[in-house]
Amino acid sequence: MTRPLFSCAILIGSLFPGLDGQDAGGKAIQDVLKEALQAAEKIPDPMGQSQALAGIGKIQAKAGFKDQSKITFNKAFRIAENVENDPKKKKQICALQFFVAEKMLEGGDISGAIKTADKINDTDYRRSSFLRQVGHAYIDSGDWKKAMEIGEKLGFEDVRLDIALKKPKNGDWKGAYEFVISLKDEYRRAEMLVRLGDYLLGKDKKQDAIKLFFKARKLMEEKLKESLQVEIRRSLVDAFSEAGETKTALHLVDGMKSLDKYADYYREQALVNIYIRSKNLPESLRHARKSLEKWPRTEYLFLRIATAQAEAGDLKGAKKTIGEMRFGYKVNAMAELSKGHSKRGNKKLAQSIHKEAMEIAESAAEDPLQKSFPLGKAETFYDLSLALAEAGEADAARAWLARQKSPNWQAWGYLGVAQGLLKKKSK
Repeated sequence: MTRPLFSCAILIGSLFPGLDGQDAGGKAIQDVLKEALQAAEKIPDPMGQSQALAGIGKIQAKAGFKDQSKITFNKAFRIAENVENDPKKKKQICALQFFVAEKMLEGGDISGAIKTADKINDTDYRRSSFLRQVGHAYIDSGDWKKAMEIGEKLGFEDVRLDIALKKPKNGDWKGAYEFVISLKDEYRRAEMLVRLGDYLLGKDKKQDAIKLFFKARKLMEEKLKESLQVEIRRSLVDAFSEAGETKTALHLVDGMKSLDKYADYYREQALVNIYIRSKNLPESLRHARKSLEKWPRTEYLFLRIATAQAEAGDLKGAKKTIGEMRFGYKVNAMAELSKGHSKRGNKKLAQSIHKEAMEIAESAAEDPLQKSFPLGKAETFYDLSLALAEAGEADAARAWLARQKSPNWQAWGYLGVAQGLLKKKSK
């Protein structure tokens, strides 16, 4: 077994100083984060250890433990830098290093995240994606000048559009519209018209949003080559569906041409989402089953359906849908079902569903079709633990995690509990 590259034990006692007077909620978060660090100490794989520490650093920052999070992030990146230099793992190592930087950014340390990313010797697309996230982070922090520098220098139209929408003096969406129609690149103009429409839809300006969606559709059909229409068409399907324009969304799906091997995959996925939004769940299930026959990875579509059923109060239907699922997303769907029962006062039934979900999570084999590389099954422990904490069962989650043999599952599980407690505390 590989020895971890550092010992968290020497850190744990000093990572949370000066917190004796905090409220009970903050003390509980502090205790869970200590448990997460103790579990991270035992993760034998350095890449897994670095990833878990980055996750811990983010929650520490969100919980207000800024100095402690910097220590944890530094350790996470140091491990990522020292991973054996195997050329075959170069992309994975770079992805891990950016993962650390991105978690720093999500924790609110923009300058620290940038400095960390500058140390990464890589020209991968991840850098562009990271810098785009930096631009949006500057917007959220109110640093409009730095956000604009990134948007203009790197050609991130979405960053510039968000500045026009969110900057106090330029919050008028019509000004943002003028920016969008001034874009010379027709693809980017269509893309930003959809994005602006999505923003207006979220602001209850449905009719204005729909007008922009139709403008984007016209531009797509009249000016863009078929190969450039693919992504715009997919985003328009979602946009029209979300706006309640089901017929238009279905018409756009009919126009999806098999320009690549993924066309049929996206077509079925789009139909599932359209029918979920239009509350035609039987038809949505039919397409989810059709998709699953060809692409096992699309089991998440059943999760969406089960969630919609649970939210609509059709708990029997949700249970039946869950019965068609494998391990991958089944635990998440069961958490949604439990939430539905909790809302209706069926606390004992909700707890029994949680108990069954815990049994499935711990006994199932590692799923090769699990959600996020490279977390694997650990993500299920995170998701379920978060759901338990939000449901007021943080102690039960911690007791369950303490029994687990995998320190990786434990670390991410404790992180889920901390995140759940943080959400409850902020309400």
